[in-house]
Amino acid sequence: MPRPLFAIPSFPGSNGEVDNLRTLKRCGFDAFVFRWNDSLEKLKDVDGYFFGAGFSYEDRGRSGMVAARDPLFRFMREEAAKGKVILCNCNGAQELVESGL
Repeated sequence: MPRPLFAIPSFPGSNGEVDNLRTLKRCGFDAFVFRWNDSLEKLKDVDGYFFGAGFSYEDRGRSGMVAARDPLFRFMREEAAKGKVILCNCNGAQELVESGL
């Protein structure tokens, strides 16, 4: 049985990708870091997403505010509507709240 695949979206200033990657793998998932400006094609086989720690875009304004307005979050809304899992912690939680997810 294949292991679930998680993408770890990363915005400028994020700094928890390595820890998040290690944690997901220790929990039995396959995972990779997805840069905010990578092709969405890289996400076609993803089962879920983990938004993690950092100071995305230096947390200008409010924590997570700038990242939440990135075009990637339009795609995240589509993924959520399909029932894909979206997990978060720290700054990632702020990004999801700011985005309305």
